[in-house]
Amino acid sequence: MDTANAAKYLGVSPKTMAIMRSMGTGCPYHKIGKAVFYRKDDLDAFIEASRTTSTSDYRAKRKAA
Repeated sequence: MDTANAAKYLGVSPKTMAIMRSMGTGCPYHKIGKAVFYRKDDLDAFIEASRTTSTSDYRAKRKAA
């Protein structure tokens, strides 16, 4: 799916997707020419990897990154 649809799927803006791509913190993607595409299973894996059970888990992951 394209960036706009991937962003909608994740609940973020297309600009956030672009920032995550440039920082290397986002989902794996394919680039064909100037177009960027994401696979749904990669987006699902990204969501699962971001799963936390408490706010302290979130802070620990951010410090480790």
